[in-house]
Formats: sequence, structure tokens, C-alpha cells
Amino acid sequence: MILNALLTLRSYVLVVWTQGKKEMIDIENKVREHGAKLIQVVPQASFPDRLVIAQQVNGMLKGKRGIKEINVVNPSWVLESIEKKRRQPLHKRYVAQFSPSSLM
Repeated sequence: MILNALLTLRSYVLVVWTQGKKEMIDIENKVREHGAKLIQVVPQASFPDRLVIAQQVNGMLKGKRGIKEINVVNPSWVLESIEKKRRQPLHKRYVAQFSPSSLM
């Protein structure tokens, strides 16, 4: 099932979540079930719909090239969007880091 308002087939998602392997795998599976392509690097600017899922931007994620140009959302944003069957707005409670274009 694809929730076209949440994660379309052209979405590219990097999951960096430190709360435990099982929880991270659960998030990855849910994201994949809803049509996103999981990748192992920060999605490039040329990728059409890109997203990073993480609790916070620190450690290894902070130094990644391109990370400052992308929205980093908490897993709760993904779970709530799936539950409500539509993409939730990017409120402060869901976002670990806003991209500059999101702030305009």
C-alpha cells in the first residue's frame, strides 16, 4: 500500500535512528511498505523527494555532506503520518532539523 501523500515511490529516505536496532528496522519496514526507497547515504539534492529520519542531528550525521540542506524528521512524524494516512506538517515537535527551503 502506498500513501501517496506520505512517501511516494520517488522518495529517497535515509534512516539514522539510535534507539535500538529493532525499532530502526520497524521504521525502515514501514517506510519501505509505503513506497520509499531506503538508501545508505544522505540523499543528494538532485533526488526529487528526499528525507532523513533521525532523533537528532549529531555525531556521524552532523558531518555528512548535504545534511544541512535537508529536512531531518523524527520517527514520530513518520508513524503519525502513516497512522493518519497523510503527510503531517513539519512542526517543531517532529523535526530535528529544517532545511533552508522549509524555512522560507
